[in-house]
Amino acid sequence: MDPLTVAGGIATFIFGVGAAREISTRQLSLKIQGQNDITEENCDKLCVQLRTRWNELCLARSDEAYMRVRWQQAALAAAGAAAAALALQLAAQAALASVFGGLIALFLAAAAVLAAALAVAAAGFTSAALDGFTRASTTANGAQAAFSAAVTQMSNTCGDEQAIACRDRFLVPCP
Repeated sequence: MDPLTVAGGIATFIFGVGAAREISTRQLSLKIQGQNDITEENCDKLCVQLRTRWNELCLARSDEAYMRVRWQQAALAAAGAAAAALALQLAAQAALASVFGGLIALFLAAAAVLAAALAVAAAGFTSAALDGFTRASTTANGAQAAFSAAVTQMSNTCGDEQAIACRDRFLVPCP
């Protein structure tokens, strides 16, 4: 069997483990985004709908921010692990130049292989986190559109004054 094929298979497996770890440890707040009832004409129910859409928008924005930070931190970790693997590999080569450095070079090379594996796993984690951020951003955009539609529906049905009064009762900045 070709050593490059084996190495590629191992790297793919390790990458997949990193991606699976990211997906299994996500903690998103917004599970299911609701839909506006476009046939509703009761102003009290429209106000409740508006509040629901606002809450969903806040949760979606929170998820987007969480995934952005998670993705950026994972990218930094992957870069750090790759840099460590390179530094260990260079140190192993330098140790081989020494008369007594053979054993040290062996340990450094083993550490470099381990750091490279960690870098590949971190890259998988980063890839999944980027995908999660993209999805969270899309969800936040959808929640913004649903909220805007609810505002428009309430304004058109109940008038701007009542829509503003409804929003003023609950519209606080998202945490």
